[in-house]
Amino acid sequence: MSSHLENESYDTKVSAELARYEAQEEVHDLPPIYHYWSERYCLPLLAEVGFAGLEDFFDEHVAEQCEIRAPERARLVSLGAGNGDTEIGILDRLRHRGIDNLELVLLELNPQMLARATADAERRGISDRVVSATVDLNDWRADADTDVYFANHSLHHVVALEDLFTEVKRSLTADGVFLVNDMIGRNGHVRWPEAGDLVRWIWSVAPERYRWNPFQASVDEVYPDHDCSTSGFEGIRAQDILPLLLDRFHPDVFITFLNVADPFIDRIYGPNFDVSNPDDLAFVDAVGRLDDAAIDLQLVTPTHLIASFRSRPTACRYPRRRSPQRTLRTPTDEPDGVQPGHDAGPLDAGEALGLREPEAAIAQLRREHDEAWGRYNHLRRRKAVRLALALAAARHWRPRGDGGRG
Repeated sequence: MSSHLENESYDTKVSAELARYEAQEEVHDLPPIYHYWSERYCLPLLAEVGFAGLEDFFDEHVAEQCEIRAPERARLVSLGAGNGDTEIGILDRLRHRGIDNLELVLLELNPQMLARATADAERRGISDRVVSATVDLNDWRADADTDVYFANHSLHHVVALEDLFTEVKRSLTADGVFLVNDMIGRNGHVRWPEAGDLVRWIWSVAPERYRWNPFQASVDEVYPDHDCSTSGFEGIRAQDILPLLLDRFHPDVFITFLNVADPFIDRIYGPNFDVSNPDDLAFVDAVGRLDDAAIDLQLVTPTHLIASFRSRPTACRYPRRRSPQRTLRTPTDEPDGVQPGHDAGPLDAGEALGLREPEAAIAQLRREHDEAWGRYNHLRRRKAVRLALALAAARHWRPRGDGGRG
């Protein structure tokens, strides 16, 4: 057993994890404001490397493996499949495209979730190509070669990442692919110090209604940077996922995004935002632009990853300048002795990169934003400009179609 599991609280956390998801039929539910943000700030990143969205990213990688293996079946093993909705969706969509040589193996710790996956496959008439197994990924061993390994928001629940990745690499076929959609921020989803500073600054000027916490039934006056791993496995080793992946695999497509905006669009505070309210959208857009700028300036590191990895060297595609090297945090980035939930102040991340001090950069971003917003409002107040904007809007307006999910 991995040394990470030699802890008397492990069984307690397993019990808590099982209880948490036992009755949860929708694992990936997110508020409408998340999908608004996703269309504006995540979909363009996928488009830049050639994908229409997340489903397209999954489908095209899996279809490639089916083509390589045809007429034999390609094997997709899902690591922590949950209810299996994403994986069964891939199988179903490819079937409707005439690609019928894919089989799924769903590995999941929670038997109730696997039961829901099995029932879903039966309803769709594809249960003959779906196999499920109750497995603890912390001590799992691969029993066959696999063309596609799939980890959809499951790796941040795993303690023995080294052992898991070793098994994946050992059993991945030569031309196979490891698909990952996961969170790679700080352990327990706590903010790194420099990101925490930005979140707390935004929090201090955000209206009370955006800071309403439905679980506490009160307004959070201070951002509660909670360590989610204390009672279960949520984000237990999130910060180790990317370094370990890059140590063992070669990135093929690599898309990273989101940090500072995350708390405002998540399941807790995201429902506070009304996508039909222009003021709410303006606030989220302002935070989204700040978040993107902070990531691109390397003032903060992204906390989310969508990527494909190969067992052999390959050219890596990534949007903007968000390469694996620019995303990866190293031990020298971190202040001595800092633990999640106990920040030691802002990191001097900019100095080594020839950038301004983070505090100065944040202040400059705020000044530039305020100045731009002031100029915009000044122009909007002018009657002629307002009329021109209205005419332009009428000239270019088109009915919106179904935007889809990001």
